[in-house]
Amino acid sequence: MSNDLLVFERKYVFVEYVGIVENGLVFELNPRTDQKPISVKVVAADSTGKEVIHFVNREMVAHPEASIRRWRIAASLPHGTYRVRIELEGHLAFCANVKHGDELV
Repeated sequence: MSNDLLVFERKYVFVEYVGIVENGLVFELNPRTDQKPISVKVVAADSTGKEVIHFVNREMVAHPEASIRRWRIAASLPHGTYRVRIELEGHLAFCANVKHGDELV
């Protein structure tokens, strides 16, 4: 059995999902096992580097409601590629380009 499984412990908060829709950025967090509030910072920039989302909440719960698992940060976002960076508890948890809209291949 590999020790690689010991590297990632699910007892700490982590980003489960990130997506972009026309009316904002959607993300889901896996909650801490102790259910304490989470310090969250979300920054998104468009393809030119212009910051289009800057969100900070130092006392956020993992899920908005028991039946809803994903948060949405409201913003008008046209189709394109966005660089999204999410920090949880002051540590980088997600940093990637996220595409919104249809693309022809």
